[in-house]
Amino acid sequence: MPQITYNQTRLTIISNNIDNHREITSTDHELFDSWLTSYHHATQSADASKSFQTIGKEIYQWLNNSDQLIERLMDEMVNPPFTIEFSIPKRPDANALRFLEVPWELLADDSGFLAGDPYVMFCPIRRLGNKQNISEPSPYRLSTVFMAASPEGVGHLRFEDEESAILDAVQGMGMDLTVEESGNLNLLADCMAMQEQVDVLHVSCHGQLNKQPLLILETEEGTLDPVSTDKFARRLGANRPRLLFLSACTTSEPLKNVDDTDKLENQNSHTTQFMSYASSMIRSGMPAVIGWSGSVRDIEATRFAKKLYDYLAHLESIESAVALSRLALLNPEDQKETVARDWHLARLYLGPSGGGIISKGKQARRIRDRDAGHKEFLNVKDQQIPVAGRHEFVGRRRQIQQILKEFRSETRTKAGILIHGFGRQGKSSLAARIAHRLPQHKPVIIYKYYDGPSILKAFSEFLGNMEIKTIVDNYLSKVRESSSYLEPALMELLNGPCKGLDQKSPPVLLILDDFERALEEPVQHELHTIISEYIESIQAIIRAFTNMDSRSCLLFTSRYKFTLPYQGKDLAQRLYDLQLPPMETYESQKQAEAKAKSLDQLEKELSPTHIQQCISASMGNPGLQDLLFSLSVEAKNVFENAIKKINDYANSGEFPTVEKLLLFMENLIIDDLLKVLTTDEKELVRASSLFNIPVPIGSLEHIAKKCGFKTGSPFGSRLFALGIWEQYDFSFQEKEKTVAINALVRPKAGKLSEQEEIHLAQQIIEDLFERMGGVDSRTRTYVADYELARLALLAKNTDVLLATAQDAITGLEKQFLYKTAANLSIQAIRELENVQKTVPTWLYLNANQVCETVGKINQAKYFVEQAIKNLQNPNIEKNGISNFDMASALLRQGRLLINSGQPEKAIDTFEEARKLFKLENNLKDQAIIAGEIARIKVDRGEVDEALRLHQEELNVYEELGDQRSRAVTLGYIARIKVSRGEVDEALRLQNERLIVNKKLNDQDGIGAALYDIALIELQNENYKNALDALLESYQIFIKIGRLDFLCYVGLQLGQLLCYFNQTEEGLAILKRSKEGFIQLQQPQMAQQVDEIMKDI
Repeated sequence: MPQITYNQTRLTIISNNIDNHREITSTDHELFDSWLTSYHHATQSADASKSFQTIGKEIYQWLNNSDQLIERLMDEMVNPPFTIEFSIPKRPDANALRFLEVPWELLADDSGFLAGDPYVMFCPIRRLGNKQNISEPSPYRLSTVFMAASPEGVGHLRFEDEESAILDAVQGMGMDLTVEESGNLNLLADCMAMQEQVDVLHVSCHGQLNKQPLLILETEEGTLDPVSTDKFARRLGANRPRLLFLSACTTSEPLKNVDDTDKLENQNSHTTQFMSYASSMIRSGMPAVIGWSGSVRDIEATRFAKKLYDYLAHLESIESAVALSRLALLNPEDQKETVARDWHLARLYLGPSGGGIISKGKQARRIRDRDAGHKEFLNVKDQQIPVAGRHEFVGRRRQIQQILKEFRSETRTKAGILIHGFGRQGKSSLAARIAHRLPQHKPVIIYKYYDGPSILKAFSEFLGNMEIKTIVDNYLSKVRESSSYLEPALMELLNGPCKGLDQKSPPVLLILDDFERALEEPVQHELHTIISEYIESIQAIIRAFTNMDSRSCLLFTSRYKFTLPYQGKDLAQRLYDLQLPPMETYESQKQAEAKAKSLDQLEKELSPTHIQQCISASMGNPGLQDLLFSLSVEAKNVFENAIKKINDYANSGEFPTVEKLLLFMENLIIDDLLKVLTTDEKELVRASSLFNIPVPIGSLEHIAKKCGFKTGSPFGSRLFALGIWEQYDFSFQEKEKTVAINALVRPKAGKLSEQEEIHLAQQIIEDLFERMGGVDSRTRTYVADYELARLALLAKNTDVLLATAQDAITGLEKQFLYKTAANLSIQAIRELENVQKTVPTWLYLNANQVCETVGKINQAKYFVEQAIKNLQNPNIEKNGISNFDMASALLRQGRLLINSGQPEKAIDTFEEARKLFKLENNLKDQAIIAGEIARIKVDRGEVDEALRLHQEELNVYEELGDQRSRAVTLGYIARIKVSRGEVDEALRLQNERLIVNKKLNDQDGIGAALYDIALIELQNENYKNALDALLESYQIFIKIGRLDFLCYVGLQLGQLLCYFNQTEEGLAILKRSKEGFIQLQQPQMAQQVDEIMKDI
């Protein structure tokens, strides 16, 4: 492998036939800096391929130099990949690190990137320290420890996908994979210490560049734990893997790229500025590290990981595996995959002894394959316990953490764990996941039959070694005669061959699945009890697991909690209580994506709209969502009818008549559950339907006290036990759990009248507000603020309304829920004005914006006028007029003047606003006003001046790094290019804008970009392309409620549909646009549409 070594002011180039030196000057260092800066800025852009090529060619020219170095090195290459080792001292200075961190991956000639050429496959290797003897490969098969960290309150990661990709990659070869569920550094270190030499440690988490590079891991409780390189290295100690894969954004990005360099620690140390997390880990003794030099997309990180493990398991060196994996991102084999945007971000760093083949054997380090427990739990013999497979199981991270934490505790106080929850909520699938996560434990499954003989025989059937069979045979006949013999039999098994001291006596995971089959229906005021014939056997199990000296574990899954009296005590209290709530929205989305991948036909039949319909209609129930997906691959009308019927059920409480849905709902026996409630419990459940989100349990208790409901002690215990109420992971105040009525029970609980809702809201609003954080809104999401504002309107509580409305409206707007935001703002202002309470300026301004967006023009005009009056009233603005607030109001007023056909007044208003923004040194809003004026200039035909203003605007956004505003401006510039006849350039700009908007998930921007692209396609007479873009754009604006855009898109779409002989549909859309223009108070546009319709 060619090696280019940096040492102070000299490069040494050594290969088979080359031994050269080159002096490095300050000019070269400046060049390295410029490449690093250009690369960093390019990675922030949605489509920077040209920038990357420019940088790559410059690097090529610099390396190639006058002596044609790169060409000569490639001539020496026998087989790809073409690797070059860029080496610096183990204790480098800043200049050495500058050299190391140059984006060598981009190396390109006139033919393109060398990394993407399958006959070259260029792969740079970064080595810190002098190369020594490379460590010998492990004689076993590939060993990997995988840990994902996703702290509460930090964005969710697709770590299940990454984990599945790793297993997929080595399915034929096998792998010793240990998954550390905690996301915690200390527990990861413990896990590493218990393993034999680990080949790969894979950490999937968020990365962060702040004062120093950080990994965002978790505390044992699941909260955020920022981990520095020193902390990570010290905690792992000598238990280092051969390869550390830091699958986290920015782990290979130099700290120098922090935008605010004042944040850097050790400012006096220039070296620190050029260190990345990965290079720091090499300096701490790690042999090899892979990281990402920027923000990588989850899907591309997963694609890279899958390929990497495939190649590593097939005896490729780390260097070759990285090169081949990068090539797969640039030249995907699967036609469904596109060229990865982030192909260049993966970086490989080596220490003195790092690199080479890390594993060459096929022998497992453990007795059985990683998947064995999972397959056994699926009960291959009788196929009676269907569970979500590894590919379809998603989420439930916190529950898995809780269970494993309990099972692994050295001071266990519970005999076992009871997973309980509503029907088809995924309890058995979670149990399967736990079996999957405890590979040292042999699973023993008890299903349908819970008597003593069946339990003993299960030990023999599932484990089957001679010692266990002997114990079972000795006790089986005795247990048939009397269940009193079961406990000593179990004790002998658990303390003997299932003790868990070594591989000869592995511990068991005893799972009693679907345990509701063993329960009697409860009487009022009581919990479920166990059927008489099973009482003694279950008593024996819990007592044995309480008294054992073994690492074995006990797990029940049941729809309901139960009691088990024994000698004056309740043995069921010896089980750790874990209620399984519905899936969170992100978990439902992940399940949907996983299901789509597992069913080939699903990808063909289901549109994104249908997927969202499945998620919404399933109300967080995994079983129902899975059923709806199954129905979706049947006839289209069957699926649409099923969605309609389940949505009807949500509104009416009438079971759907679709056969499969009806069977599903009847199996949940909701009516039977409600029948066993007391009258007060029923009324409390009905009262809890007031809330649309989980609320603190103390607030429900407050309602019960206010209304005189008696529900027993502890509060709500039966409702939780029956699965009617469900607990959620998050809380607003420390340790107070949040609770909601099960979404499938809600339609059956009975509706509240309007007067009842008002009365309950008045009873609860102040208590609820305080429990959800009160005036400190930092603990609340916009969803919680919206719920509080909604209830405050019902209760006519203006104090809570004022404290929550702003964050609620802003949050709704950010989620493109414009109609909801507009309705809330109008209702809030009406309520405040009705009681003659001063309406804050911010509320008027926010209301103006969302009302203008949805076409409520009269209200929008009124609100901005009132905002300006507020600002000019010293009795309201007692601290003086804010330049920023006044400028914001004038900006909004100017926009309304444009829409009402008064451009001259609009310009005057904009200029006044610009002066005020200038006084505040507000560059962004000055740029926004430049854009507003530019659009007026275009209408006047002053195109050159408009283009100048837009370019001025664009420069500001690029300087600020505001990608969304930059994308909007690109769209306006593209429209000017069209007017000048520069259609190809306009189309390029619009496509760049579309890519940025998709990256930002900006639905407004996506819809607008598609509309502008369609207009260009129409001009080019590409009518089919135009139709596709318009249809997609129209659906977006229908979904988010943007009436203004909907009218303009509909004007073009309606005409085009008529052109394609879809006249009825086209005229209906044109009519809708006409009515919308009237609502928007744009009579000229409405008249234009009317004339078009007459011509048709």
